[in-house]
Amino acid sequence: MNLTMLNHYLTALKPQQTATIANLHPETGLNHRLQALGFRVGQNVVMLRKAWFAGPVHVRVGMTEVILRRQEASKIEVVNITNLVSVDAARKPKITTLINS
Repeated sequence: MNLTMLNHYLTALKPQQTATIANLHPETGLNHRLQALGFRVGQNVVMLRKAWFAGPVHVRVGMTEVILRRQEASKIEVVNITNLVSVDAARKPKITTLINS
């Protein structure tokens, strides 16, 4: 069994992880709203932040940032979860402080 091909839900992503939307399972009204925001099968999604406990999640789909309730995020099936590599962090210069005595 290939574990990399298992489907997970959006709530399984950790901050700075990206995945591809495989399926949407919400009720009809929410499904239409999510699709209008860019949540479509095949679209990449990035987990930006997760609130503590059962709080909301902050994700980016395309150029749109959205905050979803965990209950809503748990109805979005994702595949191909990978870690997002930050190029800016590698280029960021180190700041050193000199103390004159």
